Amino acid sequence: MQLSELKKATYENLLAIVEQKINTAEEEIESARTSIVEDTKSSAGDKYETGREMMQAELTRNNVNLSKALTLKRELIRLNLQTVQEQASQGSMVMTNNGIYFLSIGIGEVNVNDKKIYCISVISPIGELIKGKKNGDIVTFRGKKITIQEIV
Repeated sequence: MQLSELKKATYENLLAIVEQKINTAEEEIESARTSIVEDTKSSAGDKYETGREMMQAELTRNNVNLSKALTLKRELIRLNLQTVQEQASQGSMVMTNNGIYFLSIGIGEVNVNDKKIYCISVISPIGELIKGKKNGDIVTFRGKKITIQEIV
């Protein structure tokens, strides 16, 4: 599989991951709201207040998760996968002697077509090193030399 095809497959995989995160957060929010309403109908006293506070905290946590997932989706949608790039930048897939990096969103390692792809942000430590580099350039990360072999 060519690197450009792997890039497209990785992008689609990331979209599916983010969509799952959104769906999970929305389901958890709905569940927490239902629990709050049901608890309001059946509880009284200090026990009621503690339970309600815990459910409210859960609702808040899930709203934060939803917000983060929606932000990831917006970042993914903004990527321009069609541009052929000579220098690594946001949206680039970079093959190195140390692995394949997709400069996109900071999800970490994903497996696509039996290959490990490191999905990283350009503002991550290694993303900052790779950004702006061309084929043949060498960067050093944690004492290890990484050679840029191909960029799409």
